[in-house]
Amino acid sequence: MGYYFIAYDIVNNRRRAKISRILEKEGTRLQKSLFFVNSSQSQVAGTVKKLSEFLKDEDSLLVTPVCVTCMDKATYHGPGALVSMVA
Repeated sequence: MGYYFIAYDIVNNRRRAKISRILEKEGTRLQKSLFFVNSSQSQVAGTVKKLSEFLKDEDSLLVTPVCVTCMDKATYHGPGALVSMVA
């Protein structure tokens, strides 16, 4: 298992909604277009492959792996509380 941030910039509303729904099943939404995913590399690759079916040239998708040491130091302040990213 590994930690990843997945962010997107999708021009079309319908494609953006579809990609958002897929990512909501895979991880936790941190911001409107930023998700935190705790999955294996192969699972993330499968998700990216699925997402790429909907991407057009004007869209962008960023997948960033995050090391365990960095995740141990990460905090998130969002609706409700300031929490550790890793339970």
